[in-house]
Amino acid sequence: MEQAIHTALNWMGYSELKTLLEEFGFAVRPSESEDDLREAVRANLVDGTIPTSKIDTSRVPSGPRR
Repeated sequence: MEQAIHTALNWMGYSELKTLLEEFGFAVRPSESEDDLREAVRANLVDGTIPTSKIDTSRVPSGPRR
């Protein structure tokens, strides 16, 4: 997976990750953390369940996250 995809995932918040997973039929429990959701998205990108085109890399700032 491209570095830009990893970076974009790191910038995505809980609600974005939740929406993406639910779009592909995954249930998200309130007890799951943002990191849990991020790893679930990453795993599903790697196996092809979620296409990488669903990750918007254009919003990623060039500087470090604050």
